Amino acid sequence: MKSFDRNFLEEQAIPLEFAGTLRVLGEYHGKQELFIRQTPQVLNTLKQIAIIQSTESSNRIEGVVVEEKRLKALLKKKTTPKNRPEAEVIGYRDVLARIHISFERFSITPETILKIHGDMLRRTDLPAGAWKKKDNTIEERLPDGRRITRFVPVSARETPYFIRALQKIQSINTTTPVN
Repeated sequence: MKSFDRNFLEEQAIPLEFAGTLRVLGEYHGKQELFIRQTPQVLNTLKQIAIIQSTESSNRIEGVVVEEKRLKALLKKKTTPKNRPEAEVIGYRDVLARIHISFERFSITPETILKIHGDMLRRTDLPAGAWKKKDNTIEERLPDGRRITRFVPVSARETPYFIRALQKIQSINTTTPVN
């Protein structure tokens, strides 16, 4: 959770390759409005691709796998879910779409996080809209069946505390000017 704290971020070294990427991003930042006016359909297509890839990847991390053909149909709202993994994908799709539409008004609060969780799982029989009850890890399953831990989230006991801390950090970061 320290990664969201501005002071923590300001103290981190930036690899040379990343600094070059930041320079390129700065160049394109000024061209953004031009792209929006001249090629909105290209940007919309890229956005849709990003949403599909994000949904597929995020769900796969959680062990939710849906056949590619079904995934695309679900994401394009051309079919209804047949099972729990497909219902989870639809929930993720809906929440991600809402975030894309209203990101400027989106604030990180405990209530917002619980609402997102509830919305993501509302079509399933899974407990939704509440903090997790047990600790978990994000693992990758290798082709040979072995598992590698990719990420260890905050413990179940500490989750409410860190969400409140994240809300405080967001409040500070949005009111403090960037140097």
